[in-house]
Amino acid sequence: MSLAMRQRPSPAIVIAVVALAFAVVGSAIASTSGLDKITKSKVRSIADKEIAKKAPGLSVAHAAAADTVGGKSAAALAPSSGFDQNSAVVSLGLGFTTVASATITTSAPGQVLATGSAELDGNVSGDGNRGQCMIAIDGTSSAFYELDLDDVGALNQGTVAVTFARTLPAGSHTAELRCTELSGDISKDDAAIQVIGINTP
Repeated sequence: MSLAMRQRPSPAIVIAVVALAFAVVGSAIASTSGLDKITKSKVRSIADKEIAKKAPGLSVAHAAAADTVGGKSAAALAPSSGFDQNSAVVSLGLGFTTVASATITTSAPGQVLATGSAELDGNVSGDGNRGQCMIAIDGTSSAFYELDLDDVGALNQGTVAVTFARTLPAGSHTAELRCTELSGDISKDDAAIQVIGINTP
């Protein structure tokens, strides 16, 4: 028997290979025809069911309620601010003089924070030109910040910076930067105050 005759497949193997080919092609055709049967309405129905299952409380009616924090609207939680500056030269006496002030209106309870600074001039030669500044929010004052202007000539200048905060209810609040002369001859040059209201949710 020749080598070519020995390497020929048997009829059983040929039939098995043909059957396998038909099985694979048949499965592919079946799955493709199954995809054709999924219509847009079925896809929409499946999507609606999944959305309903995953987000049961989602609706336009709840959109307004979602725009709140602690039951307060975004507008009620918005910060407020005010600013004032005064560049006029003012001689200070032994009592406190308001050199800059700003008023804000808060819509909810929270922190009212004020920062201010004033340039103080010592107008006489020699040591002893001393000034002091503080911030009052609605009449309650911060700590007192002093400035000692050492003599380097006939006119000396320095800056006092003050920061103060209070927890206050909603409403109108006024912050004032106040300065005074402690000794010597002190005048106020430039001054400014910034007030910010931060509402608490």
